[in-house]
Amino acid sequence: MAKQKFEDEENVEKFVKEKESKQKSEGIGSPIQKVENTNLPWLKSEEKISLGNELGWQKLKIEDLPTRGLFYPEGTEIAVRAASAGEIRHWSTLDETNLSN
Repeated sequence: MAKQKFEDEENVEKFVKEKESKQKSEGIGSPIQKVENTNLPWLKSEEKISLGNELGWQKLKIEDLPTRGLFYPEGTEIAVRAASAGEIRHWSTLDETNLSN
């Protein structure tokens, strides 16, 4: 019984080494490439309306943030708004102890 178990372990070890060596030689996937015609949020077009102009949104000054906007690209706009009744109703039903939802 012990001999059979030892042989099984050797077979499993051999199998894993073969699979791992194939993955290393093949690579995980293609390298990250630039995709043309994508919407990059940090590149604003002139056609976009500023968030501060939309009803209910209050524009925040980047300088008021704790980092004073140090880690944000130049021209970044941050706006906040009050939660709607539906959003509050949804958040009030969340169970923080059940992390599977």
